[in-house]
Order: sequence, then C-alpha cells, then structure tokens
Amino acid sequence: MASTFLATMSLLITQMVSASSTTTAAIPSPQTISSDIANTVQEMQQARYFTFVMLVRMVQEKIPHNTTFLMLSDRLMSTASISQSQVLEFLSRHSIAAPLKFNDLIRLPNGTVVPTRHSGDTITVTSSRHQKLYFNGIELTSPDLCHSGESFRCHGINGVIRPTAARRVKAVACTHYAAPTSAAPEIPLAENQILEHIFSTISQHRFCHDPCP
Repeated sequence: MASTFLATMSLLITQMVSASSTTTAAIPSPQTISSDIANTVQEMQQARYFTFVMLVRMVQEKIPHNTTFLMLSDRLMSTASISQSQVLEFLSRHSIAAPLKFNDLIRLPNGTVVPTRHSGDTITVTSSRHQKLYFNGIELTSPDLCHSGESFRCHGINGVIRPTAARRVKAVACTHYAAPTSAAPEIPLAENQILEHIFSTISQHRFCHDPCP
C-alpha cells in the first residue's frame, strides 16, 4: 500500500514539475484553506520542493497558522519512508510552532530549545560563528523561502528531523535560558511559555556572547 501511495505521489510531482516549467500561475487551492497557506504552498513549489508541497497539500486544512516549515529537498524526501497516515506527523516534526525568519532564528541564544508542532517533540537551535544555523544538528541550507504572508515561514534543511524520543539528544542551553524539562509537554501552557521567551529574546536582541556549557 505504501508503494502505491509513493508511486501516486511520484506521478503528481512529475506533473507539478512539468507545470512549473511552463507557467508561474498560482497553485489552485480549495476554498476551505486560507490565502496564507495557499501562497506559502506556491512559494514552496517555486523553490522546487515538490514532494514537501504534496505532503502539505494533503493535510493543509489541519496545519495551524503561525508555523515555520523546515523543508527537505526532493532528493532527501526520496530517502524517507512515509505512509499516508504518517504525513501530518512528519510535517509536524518539521514545523516550529512560530513564524520565524532567518534573522529571528539567528538571534536566538545558542542551544535554544523550541517546540515543534508534534506534541512532546522539541528542536534545539544552534549556530556557528559563520552565521550557519542547525536544527538538532541538521543544517539550514536555504533560508526564507516563504515570506509573502504573516502566518507562515519556511526554510530548506539538509536532513530528516527524527522524533525526540528516538534521538535521545540532551538539549543544550545558555545559562540565562531555562530549557524545558521532560515533563514540560504535559503542562498546557508550556509551549506558549517557551515561545514567549523566544520572542522576548528576539525583541531584546539577546545573544550568547560566550560559548554555551
């Protein structure tokens, strides 16, 4: 069944690639989705993330506003095994629960932990001296690919983000930032509190001047 699903996606992606080479018209979208997500999907397609676009369009009515997508190229997506029932979970693990541009992300203290759209999963954002960003060690390679609306942002990355439990990675944080504990997802307002701290950090232009421990 999974092979049939992937084969169908492959055919649709081929049609999208062909269409994009001959026209720049907006992607037709159902009336039930917002114009923001429709414009975001169009920008993803223009950036040639066709497989990721197909996944988003399958569940776009379930995608909340104020989301940052971390997108994989078609080459990387071809190595991922995703069944139809796992599409929303996969996208949720590759989504930050806030619309963040590259300039917002680069201002975060090194080792900041942010919530994904998948309940209980987090992403640790780290940076290098050369203005490079990493999400759980996976490099951000194509920043700010979606910027027409206010509700969604998207960036290209060069790897698959694994579930938190599978990674078992210890979060690293600067001394002035309190990383959420393992019990944090059980608190209804935990994600909101994390995001409030993130936006407070961005607005105050706080940086890590010394290496994090």
